[in-house]
Amino acid sequence: SFLFCDEVGLGKTIEAGLALRALILQGEVQRALIIAPRSLIRQWMEELREKFALTAWFFDGQSLQDVGGRIRLTEHPWEEDGIVIVSRHFVARAERIPAVIGTTRPWDVVIVDEAHAARRRVFGHEGPNFMLTLLQHLQSHRRFRCLWLLTATPMQLEAHEVHDLLLLCGLDEPSWQRWRHVQDFQGF
Repeated sequence: SFLFCDEVGLGKTIEAGLALRALILQGEVQRALIIAPRSLIRQWMEELREKFALTAWFFDGQSLQDVGGRIRLTEHPWEEDGIVIVSRHFVARAERIPAVIGTTRPWDVVIVDEAHAARRRVFGHEGPNFMLTLLQHLQSHRRFRCLWLLTATPMQLEAHEVHDLLLLCGLDEPSWQRWRHVQDFQGF
């Protein structure tokens, strides 16, 4: 899992697309879920198609649609193979979270654009917002193999908000401890 933190316009979508394509070609990824603001969904779909020859299917609550307008009807969008893209405002709603985390197979990768939107509530509320809640549930129910969080504004967040994102990626422990776990895993 990774936290992509490039400035606006420096190519987080391109970086994620390159990595996604490479992993698909290597057979490491069969199922990907992209969660993005509604205003960026078409950009994601066009860039994946034009730059990487990848088809992403936008789920609008009724059907799956690709950038060319082809439609696939499905009763189980969260079980689909390939790349499924959804609006974060659509997916991060209390009534949808059980369906998203209730998949029979985990996603190989979940990509969250504008990940800084997954945060604790403001104005005196300490709990996580629905987006952070969704990601925490996906993590705790092991509904993904890896998580890529994309944000251009990590330094504009409060320290606890950046820490929340690092926790989602499993990047909260010091590097020497992570190295120790790798060594233990490899039988050193």
